[in-house]
Amino acid sequence: MLNLLRACIGLGVDRRGVTALEYAIIAGVLATVLVTAFTTLGSKMDAAFVAIGAKF
Repeated sequence: MLNLLRACIGLGVDRRGVTALEYAIIAGVLATVLVTAFTTLGSKMDAAFVAIGAKF
């Protein structure tokens, strides 16, 4: 029982899991922003190339 209590207290002090979670959240937000930006930019560039191609 004492070992279980020590293990639970140790989890409260260990910050590695929190840091990994923060990095995962940052990576998820960054991936979402990049996908949104590339999707929007890709459609606008496609429309620009179609307009340029129509002139020639």
